Amino acid sequence: MALLLSDLVGRPALHLSVAACPEHLDRPVLAAHASELLRPGPWLQGGELLMTIGLLLPMDVAACRRYVEDVAAGGAHALALGLGPDLPHQEAPEPLVTAAAQAG
Repeated sequence: MALLLSDLVGRPALHLSVAACPEHLDRPVLAAHASELLRPGPWLQGGELLMTIGLLLPMDVAACRRYVEDVAAGGAHALALGLGPDLPHQEAPEPLVTAAAQAG
């Protein structure tokens, strides 16, 4: 039985929350990768949970849309953004959330 995104979100110890597209929580997680590339799509095989701290993420909707579309084209099933006081972002940037919601 495959691990689903909902299984990960449902684990309190992971402190995960869903910022966009909760309708996709039934997707299986086949692999997990961390990347700070602006174009990670070519390196993905499909079914991944792609994790980033957003070190190089652009902060306008159009550029975030290109990033999200590249991740989706690579077949990733989800994008996770690490947040925290010592990380580039303390909350999910609105341009990224908007782009993810638009991309589905």
